[in-house]
Amino acid sequence: MKKVILASSTALGLIWAAPALSQAQLPALLEGVEAMAGQNDTRIAYDNKKVGDDYSVEYSGLRIEEDAENGTVIEIDWLRIEPSASVPGQVTISVSPRVNVTINENDIPPYTIEVLSDGVTATLDNIIPGAGGDAAATWNYVLNIPSLQLTGSGDNPIFNELSFAITGLTTMSSFTPASMTVASEGGWDAFIFAFDVNTYDGQRVAESGNMVDFAYDLAFDAVDERQMPDYMKGERNASFNFTAGSQSIEMAISGPDVTVDMTAQSVETDLSATMTDGIFAFNSRNGVANYQFNELVIEGTPVPPFMIALTSADMGLRLPLINSGDVEEASLKLSLENLTMPESLLAMIDPGQSIPRTPLNLNIDVLANVISRINWDDPDSSFDSGNPMDVVEVQDITIRQILLAAGGAEVSATGDATVDNSMGFPFPTGMVTITAKGVQTLVNALVQIGLVPQQQAGMAMGMIMGFARAEGADHYVSDIEFSPNGITANGNALPF
Repeated sequence: MKKVILASSTALGLIWAAPALSQAQLPALLEGVEAMAGQNDTRIAYDNKKVGDDYSVEYSGLRIEEDAENGTVIEIDWLRIEPSASVPGQVTISVSPRVNVTINENDIPPYTIEVLSDGVTATLDNIIPGAGGDAAATWNYVLNIPSLQLTGSGDNPIFNELSFAITGLTTMSSFTPASMTVASEGGWDAFIFAFDVNTYDGQRVAESGNMVDFAYDLAFDAVDERQMPDYMKGERNASFNFTAGSQSIEMAISGPDVTVDMTAQSVETDLSATMTDGIFAFNSRNGVANYQFNELVIEGTPVPPFMIALTSADMGLRLPLINSGDVEEASLKLSLENLTMPESLLAMIDPGQSIPRTPLNLNIDVLANVISRINWDDPDSSFDSGNPMDVVEVQDITIRQILLAAGGAEVSATGDATVDNSMGFPFPTGMVTITAKGVQTLVNALVQIGLVPQQQAGMAMGMIMGFARAEGADHYVSDIEFSPNGITANGNALPF
């Protein structure tokens, strides 16, 4: 694999080197790239190289190889690099519809990857020395692939099958050297893949699927690991967003410890993550999804076929990471709608259907006003101090909703509290109302099928009835109040 990367890097070197020169300098620079490749144990050969009157360079029968007997060989029918006559520093690269990559490694038979396309073009836009000005503040690049298909073939002990196809791919990217900022946006119309590989730990993994209507945009600073804390300090920003339409996958894993045969489908996915001025935000939204497990064997124990389905799964998170001088909002939102558990699994523990087969629903919506206290120059001093106020100072908390519904029961909570931090530790004052419906019926069902011992069930229900008020049949409400006088439930002191 290392040789594949090296050979591919050499091929990209021909492309990416092109913008670093004026129009007339292109042929000479490419000769330098060829010579440099030879010094790095990479051989570049071609049947013909044509230099046009416009200083374009076209290679015919291009061959890039690390080692013809024990390495990677890339064969390109033709590669054309053409400087723009009207835009200084702009270069367009066109690649032939057929490219072959052959992997030769030790005594393993060669494995060939054939890449077929309707034509791949890349345009790089830059103002460079020798083209009428100083180096550009930003380098731009556009890649267009109307369609591309990649197919592997050969008697290889790792790859049994390899196939990828993509249509309508476009990316537009830029790089700003002064700030080291990378920005890119693009997507594809459809992506279809299939692979079947043998892993080094004795497993065989086969997977196939597709994803349509994929789009993305991202921006970040290309820094090394020593500068990564700059993001936490609010000195650098980053963002990532992607959306995808319908997706499907079929996966089979066979090995000494596990066997899996499953399919999955989903209708849409949205995901975003940002780090802006020291605030981290993450949001994801997933539409209807179904997961069908046709076969599942874990360490020799088979599990009956089952299916899991849900209507949606959403998550939102906002975390202030620096002390901005003002109180900032932190929040968490999480929801699972209509998660349906498989009857084949439920029947193993509850064949008489004592537990109602209602879907699981989860909804968490909590926010707080906080001040971050983390010292990002020495984060261990904050996280290892043992004092939570060295990490964050909470001013107040609002529970808009916490809801868990499953098995015919429902538990929910709402409330708010202010926090006094003047005593050296956070002390809340406020009230949370907890409502439980159908819990007693569910607990009795769990006792009936033997999942919960009768004694433990009795103790749990005794606590609920002792510190909650009945609002109806199997409906209990408890107002948990926090105050300087202690914690009470419906006016009764809790035994803490």
